[in-house]
Amino acid sequence: MSGTLDIFKGKILSNLFYEPSTRRAASFDITMKHCGGDVIQVTYVDSSLFLKGATLAHMIRTVACYADRIIVRHPDVGIPQFGAKLSAVSVVDGGDGIGEHPTRALLDVYVIRSKLGTANGCTITILGDLKNGRAVHRLHVDSCAFLYVCSQQPSIILVHCTGHRQSLIQQV
Repeated sequence: MSGTLDIFKGKILSNLFYEPSTRRAASFDITMKHCGGDVIQVTYVDSSLFLKGATLAHMIRTVACYADRIIVRHPDVGIPQFGAKLSAVSVVDGGDGIGEHPTRALLDVYVIRSKLGTANGCTITILGDLKNGRAVHRLHVDSCAFLYVCSQQPSIILVHCTGHRQSLIQQV
């Protein structure tokens, strides 16, 4: 693969997804492969363990036997943290319902910095479902001001940095 690093050579990542998210699973998959590692995709509801009635704890412990890292995406808040307490390997929060979404927050800050040069001093406006939208819960930058606008429309993040002639608009 062109542009591959060797930092995860010989390492295996497992995407353990309890809810569908094609873009998120693909982004973890391609990132791991670009870093020289391999990926095991486990869609829980399609797995034989699920059909046999395996618990979340059993699933985490089983997958940990095959992988060096596990990314957990689950519709219930706090499940990735719960999984991390059970697992013998590192667990990464790939999103948990209306809770946090730290991997997406890193991407948001990266996009803001790459497009505007900095995230410091920016005013970030989040429009959308303030109760259930993940954007509200994931993006926290200490040096920024935040404005929240409740809307039934899909979530949108608007970023404007003082001293910059451009702003960034990103649909999430």
